[in-house]
Amino acid sequence: MTPLFNIQPTGIDFSTAHLFIEMGEHGISFYILDENNTFSSICVYQFTDKLNAENNIRNILYDEPLLKENFKKIDIIYCFSESVLVPKELSDIEANKNLLDLVYGDFPDKIIRGDFMYKHGIQNVYRTPKAIEMIINNLFPTATISHLYSLLPDLVSKHGTNLYAAFCSSHIITVLIK
Repeated sequence: MTPLFNIQPTGIDFSTAHLFIEMGEHGISFYILDENNTFSSICVYQFTDKLNAENNIRNILYDEPLLKENFKKIDIIYCFSESVLVPKELSDIEANKNLLDLVYGDFPDKIIRGDFMYKHGIQNVYRTPKAIEMIINNLFPTATISHLYSLLPDLVSKHGTNLYAAFCSSHIITVLIK
């Protein structure tokens, strides 16, 4: 598979760099933040067939030469759409599964994960493909893993009512802060 956008790093010391991997059913991207806090590389793969996304991600994770380097820090950011925000008081393993099943259907080949959003007192409960989760655990055992929807609220202004939008090639992600 050929990347849609690809800027490869030159003269970078990977052992001092920070790798970000963002993935979901719409694509996978890699970003490298060098020791000078500058993004020195970006590689973006876009998927047109959501049903084949899992295979595409698997192939790219194993075949991309950039991912075979040793990085100082690795962050995995999942962007899979199966996500539900749950108040802390209502969040438990069985309830989280039931909520996801109710909203998205019952899929046994998925792993349920959760990110507690301390500043907001809520849990972002989401599912990832089991095969992808196994690959990530194998290739990047020390990586920090979170969901995009868990990170976005802390990146925006909290003054007043604001609507933020990230325009992607095939969808829009919006955040309303009131």
